[in-house]
Amino acid sequence: LDVIKNVHDRGLTDPNMYDSLMLGIHGMITSCGEYNCYLIGSQVGELKTMKHELVHAEYFTNVAYRTKVLTEINSLNETFHEELSTVLKNLDYHPEVIDDEINAFLVAGDTNYFGNFTKKQNFKALKNQLISLYSEYETKV
Repeated sequence: LDVIKNVHDRGLTDPNMYDSLMLGIHGMITSCGEYNCYLIGSQVGELKTMKHELVHAEYFTNVAYRTKVLTEINSLNETFHEELSTVLKNLDYHPEVIDDEINAFLVAGDTNYFGNFTKKQNFKALKNQLISLYSEYETKV
């Protein structure tokens, strides 16, 4: 939730009642002591959304995983990385979460937003590599 709070504090472009609710729940939990927690909110039956949010959780809570994901993303051709980033910026994602979102979208299979990029070999290779990393590190629940 620190990511949500940080983005919210910097002017979240699409705040909604769920962001406020999650921040409130996080505040109640942490007001009782020093708790290291990560909250996930999803509607019942939204399995792709849940997978997307679990990928975010792994990225945020597992430094080794995040480091490997960033190594993969940072190895991309700069132009290709900027093209993927632009897609997410156009969806109003804050620049600070772009790489996290690239990872979550590709691992969870939410690739419709990327249009013709999904046909590019480097997109397919990145997606396969990120899925493989997630499978290696994913916390079993």
